Amino acid sequence: MSVKSFFRVFPWLLSVAVTLPGTSTLAHAQSAAPLLFRQPGLSANDICFTFAGDIWVVPRAGGAARRLTASAGSETGCKFSPDGKWVAYTSTANGNADVYVIGATGGVPKRLTWHPGNDVVRGWTPDGKVLYMSDREGIAITAALGAPRLFVEAIDGVKPERIDLPTVWPTSLYSYDTKSKQVARRINNTGLDIKNASAGPGAIVYEQFGGIRIHDLTSGADAAVPIHLEGELTEAQPRWVPVGDRLQHAVISPTGVRAAFEARGEIITVPAKKGDARDITRTVGVTERFPSWSPDGQTLAYFSDAGGAYHLELRGQTGLAEPRTIKLGDDDTYYYLPVWSPDGKHIGYSNSRGELWYADVASGKTTRVDADPLGPQFGQGTPFAWSPDSRWITYGRSIKNRLNAVFVYDLQRAAATQVTDGLSDASNPVFDASGKYLYFVASTDAGPASDFSMTTYDHPITRSLYAIVLRKDLPSPLAALFAN
Repeated sequence: MSVKSFFRVFPWLLSVAVTLPGTSTLAHAQSAAPLLFRQPGLSANDICFTFAGDIWVVPRAGGAARRLTASAGSETGCKFSPDGKWVAYTSTANGNADVYVIGATGGVPKRLTWHPGNDVVRGWTPDGKVLYMSDREGIAITAALGAPRLFVEAIDGVKPERIDLPTVWPTSLYSYDTKSKQVARRINNTGLDIKNASAGPGAIVYEQFGGIRIHDLTSGADAAVPIHLEGELTEAQPRWVPVGDRLQHAVISPTGVRAAFEARGEIITVPAKKGDARDITRTVGVTERFPSWSPDGQTLAYFSDAGGAYHLELRGQTGLAEPRTIKLGDDDTYYYLPVWSPDGKHIGYSNSRGELWYADVASGKTTRVDADPLGPQFGQGTPFAWSPDSRWITYGRSIKNRLNAVFVYDLQRAAATQVTDGLSDASNPVFDASGKYLYFVASTDAGPASDFSMTTYDHPITRSLYAIVLRKDLPSPLAALFAN
C-alpha cells in the first residue's frame, strides 16, 4: 500500500500519510533552493541555525551541517558563547519556552530558566552570561512601543538580573560607532528584509529569505553560506498524521450526500451517513485548496500549485479520473474561494491582488470582472455571489471616498454598475432565490476605525440589512409591512 497522501478513515479518526517535497535523508545544497535556515548565531569557527525545529551547526565556510539538538520540542534562537564552547537556545521541550544551554560539540542540554513566562534567548554578555528576553516582569515601554524585558543569567546561576535595553527588528544591516556616535549602513539591501542578525568574531551572520549569509566586518564582503544538511530528518519521513481537527473550507454537495474539505493540501470528501472518505487528489508535494462543488454535484473545482503556479483544477467527485486544468495567469498570485455559477458554465474567484475574475468552464478563458482600487482587503478574497440566472455577479469593493459600495457585473455586456450611493459602507451582497432582490449589509456610521499605524482603534460600528429592488415594476419586500 502506498503511503503517498493516502487517507484511511475510521469512525473516530481521519489520518493522512505525508511526504514533504524536496526532502530526504540525502544532503541538500542551499544553492538549489531556500530550505528555511533560520535564526543564525556565529562563533569564531562555526555557525549555528534552526532548521525543522532543531539546532544545527555548520563551519563558517559552509559544508555539511550536523544536528546539535533533537528533542520533541521546538528549538530556536541559538547563540554561541564568547569562547565558542556553548550554545544557548530557546526550547519548548517541556511545554514552555525556556532557555537551555548545550556544549557546542553536543551533549546533554541544561535548562537554565524555569519561570512559567516565555524566555527567549537573545545572546551572551562578554563575561559569559546568557542574555534573554522574558515577559516575567511585564512589558517594557521602549522605542519599539513595547517589548519583553531583557535579563542576564550565568550558566551556573540561579537568579536572573534585569537590564533595560531597546529591542530592534532590522530590515537592513547598520553599524553604530560608540565613539563618534555615527550610524552607517553596512549592506545596501535591495532584496527582502534581513532577519535575526547576530554578531560574532570578525563578522555578522544573518538570515534572509530562508538562507544564511555572513558579512565580514573588516573587508565588508557579504556572501551566502553554502549549507548541506546531513541527518535522518525524521519530520520528512512518510507518516500518518491525524487531520480530523485540521479540516478547512467545508462545502456540502448540492445533494447533501457528501461534504468536501481541504486538509493538509488534499481535497477529501466525506459521506453524510454511509461510506468512506475519499482523498480525491492524492498528491505529494502539491497543495490543493478551496474545494467547490459543481451544481450537479459531479465535479469539484479547487486551486492547485502542481507545477509551481496556482491554477484551477476540475476533477470528478469520485477522484478516479485525471483533473482538467484551467490556467489562471501569474505565478506570484494567490487565489481564493472558487464559486460555480448556477448553470455550471462559469466559475468565479478572487485573488491576492484584490481582483475578481471568472473562468469559462468550456473554453478555459478567464475574464477580469473588477479590481479594488485600494488593493486586497483583509480576509480570504473578495466576497461575491452569482444571480440565479448566472448572468450577473454581485460584489462589494472600495470607492474614492474609501467606503465600500455594492456593484453588479453583467457577463453579457462585460460591464460593472455601482448600485449603492456610496454614502454608506456596503458589503457582502447576495441575490435572493428569485433574482428579484439584492440583499446586503451596510453601515452609516463607519469611518476611520483602525489602520496599520494603530494610532486609531476600533469604535462601535453598526450594520443593518438592506434590500435593493432590481426591477421597477416590483414592490419593495417591506411594502406590505408598512401598509399595515
